[in-house]
Amino acid sequence: MLFALALWVSVSTNPAVLSYYGTAGVTETISYDDRVTDIQAIRISRNDEPYVVVLLKTKRKLRLKLYDDDLTLLATRTVRAVQEPYRIGAARIEYLKNAKAVQVRFIRMNDTTDEPVTYLRKRFSIKPDRSQPIAQLRSTTTVISEPTGSDVLDYLGAARLSAGMLPVKRNTSLDYGCALHAEYMRLNDEMTHDEDASKPGYTEEGAAAGVQSVITYQFDNSMISALDLWLEAPYHRFSLLYPEFTSTGWAMSDALYYNEYYNKYFACLNSIAGTEFDSSGYDKNVTYWDYDNHEPIPYPGVNQLNVPILFHGNEEPDPLEALGGTYPTGYAVSLIFPVGNTITDANVTLVDENGNNHPGYLRTPYEEDDPNASYQGNAVLFMAEDPFDYGTTYTATVTATRDGEAYEKTWSFRTTSDT
Repeated sequence: MLFALALWVSVSTNPAVLSYYGTAGVTETISYDDRVTDIQAIRISRNDEPYVVVLLKTKRKLRLKLYDDDLTLLATRTVRAVQEPYRIGAARIEYLKNAKAVQVRFIRMNDTTDEPVTYLRKRFSIKPDRSQPIAQLRSTTTVISEPTGSDVLDYLGAARLSAGMLPVKRNTSLDYGCALHAEYMRLNDEMTHDEDASKPGYTEEGAAAGVQSVITYQFDNSMISALDLWLEAPYHRFSLLYPEFTSTGWAMSDALYYNEYYNKYFACLNSIAGTEFDSSGYDKNVTYWDYDNHEPIPYPGVNQLNVPILFHGNEEPDPLEALGGTYPTGYAVSLIFPVGNTITDANVTLVDENGNNHPGYLRTPYEEDDPNASYQGNAVLFMAEDPFDYGTTYTATVTATRDGEAYEKTWSFRTTSDT
């Protein structure tokens, strides 16, 4: 359709504003009140006519709004309203092409403890010519718990949910490149993001996947084991928790003989190709959003259970080398701030359930003497000098100056039992 080439939609937050360039050839805008903390939009068509579906989030309510080409409001539908002590956490609207419907995924948070409580998905039909233009089709609710099980997507999703982030979706088209790169590493017995065209197994698709992925080698062929390694290694962890990471694919190599006791396997999971950043554009059925508009992301998550007791140091580059630290340390504790925040004077204290303070190694965003600052990004990272005790509750407190104002976050987690 001709209008699909010209129409344009944009969202911005703080304050929340929707902008739309329609068939009339002018840009219309709608500003929402200060209670709206997030806005997302999708441009759709029905019977060859253009429409805009908007998701508005306040502290305790999610709403859908349907506009026509003149930004005339056609319908409003409450997705979910919550009462104290809860609030709405991370949320996202998506177009489901096969169902010709929109889906809203979101997290219900305990507003007192900051703990993610439930993960909800609601599906709606959009039919502007009906008496009820926005009609709910389906609703599912899942209680959030610590990562368990053997399904890769569920395991990664549980880890993200425990940190207050929405699960990612499977994109099988990304599996192929990862499979090629994993095979390249196996053929050359080399863990590397880059491929050399002169070496066995080189492919353009594998080379592209290599620089877009987290990788590892291990002595079993379990992707769950690989995920545990990536979540343990802080720089790899960050890439798996970012809000813009929305879909992924992965692969594990065949076995490479290592010795009479072990085989060696290479794992690859694409963490870049499935990212979405756009807050404006022309495309239909695409979510336009401000990916940087999120709460700080803690890991381990608030009240997360079965947290590993130590960090082996299986990270490259090494976060401790410049600090003169030694491994193993306590399991890394991190808090990721939005990229647009300016974080200074950050500090971390870690206390166990018996009141013992645990000193450790601290890295804060963009330190001048940090050779790994580009990997660190806008995160605060703390590694206790000694491994944690089994079956023990630890409480972390992060203090900082955030965009010129005092900031503090305190949360607890419990380590795994000695079994």
